[in-house]
Amino acid sequence: MRLDTSQQMRLEQKLRLAPRMIQSMEILQLPLAMLEERIEQELEKNPVLEIREDPPEEKINKEDTQPVDEDERALVIDEQHANAEDFARLDNIESIIDPDNFDQRPRTIRAMPSDEDPKMQALANTASRHISLHEYLILQWNLMELDDKTRQAGETIINNLEADGYLRTNFSELAKKSSLPDEPEFWEQTLRKVQTLDPPGIAARDVRECLLLQLNALDEQHPIARELITEHFDELQNQEFGKIAKKTGYSVEQIKEALEFVKSRLVLHPGLVFGSVEANFIVPDVIVEYDEQSDGYKVIIPDNGTHSLYISSHYRKMLEQKDVSPETKRYIRNNIQAAQWIIDAIAQRRETLRKVVECIVESQKEFLENGPKFLRPLPMSEIADKVGVHVATVSRAVSGKYVQTPRGIYPLRSFFTGGTETESGESVSWDAVKEKIKELIDNEDKRKPLGDDDIVKLLKKEGITLARRTVAKYRKQMNIPSSHKRREK
Repeated sequence: MRLDTSQQMRLEQKLRLAPRMIQSMEILQLPLAMLEERIEQELEKNPVLEIREDPPEEKINKEDTQPVDEDERALVIDEQHANAEDFARLDNIESIIDPDNFDQRPRTIRAMPSDEDPKMQALANTASRHISLHEYLILQWNLMELDDKTRQAGETIINNLEADGYLRTNFSELAKKSSLPDEPEFWEQTLRKVQTLDPPGIAARDVRECLLLQLNALDEQHPIARELITEHFDELQNQEFGKIAKKTGYSVEQIKEALEFVKSRLVLHPGLVFGSVEANFIVPDVIVEYDEQSDGYKVIIPDNGTHSLYISSHYRKMLEQKDVSPETKRYIRNNIQAAQWIIDAIAQRRETLRKVVECIVESQKEFLENGPKFLRPLPMSEIADKVGVHVATVSRAVSGKYVQTPRGIYPLRSFFTGGTETESGESVSWDAVKEKIKELIDNEDKRKPLGDDDIVKLLKKEGITLARRTVAKYRKQMNIPSSHKRREK
């Protein structure tokens, strides 16, 4: 065996990320509510970090924020040693803050305070008390863009809901109570709009409809459960699993598993959750408002106190005092550095979010002016190119965040959609296609409802080519039954 030493040169790529960069990525990804919690944590553990309504403009000496070796340890990543544990918290943040992972009901939509809009102020002030089901639904209904007739009809429906959230009053009675025309199609369309409100399942007319509305609201689709509720609900209630198995071809185990899914994820009385559960509020991270002077839209990033962070002058002065020990000064410098990092990261988050949303507004202006049917396909790469950042930065910037627009409150991610092109070359998002399908069905003759093939032909006339199975898939996603089930005699 030969043992010796030798010198070798090796070329390898390494990505060095300092803790400061890691922190900036974390702060960027946090929604406003979680950012406020993070700031509270920093204020508790860092004595030099303070917050005031009108923070003084104080400068920091460069020597006070010089990096300390052990605190500024670089994070090294190479092809053989990924050091994934150093990124564990980053990798997990998105799953933690993803609103789809929260099944807390009821969730309300709270707008940020605005001196110019009394409705927004009233809505913002509801966080301090427990609201009733009726108030909660009216708050959401008032945020929707509706004509006067539909708004009045929707309020009538909400006013006639029972405590468990069901509508057990027929359309004729509702028409008499509201002095509106007794037009079944109009009331049906209005009811469908009310049924989009939170909590899922609200304003259902029976248990089957209630469960289907909730299934439609879930991102986790369960086709077997949907089929059983739609086609075999009575047999499912009677637990006639063998009979269902013969008709559907599913095993008894599959049927029981679907039933367990229904029991664990859905509720029979969605209105009753208001009896003991405090409402949680969605706080928009961004506000988009129409500006009459410029005839355009402006992007507002709410402060919520995040701009009021500053570094205490008391601790900075301690660094100049001779009677303070070197260990204490070192401790103060480290905390000043940490405080400056968090302040810079919040400022960078604010600027990045503003740029990203401005580009989204520019790209989705037709949506803001004309509604969901005009939502255009928008890949994140397009916004990343305009802002001049990596696609991952855009992804983190919009993750778990909401924007308040003149058309309601939307997740920022909802503006990034795939789509198709019409025969004229116009880009149309899949969400816009769904809206077109829904509009066709809403306006159909209920005595001769449109089949999926009919919808394909009508879309073709508008230059949109879709397969019949695609139309059927989108129809089911919107919880719209087949044509023979929509037929009215």
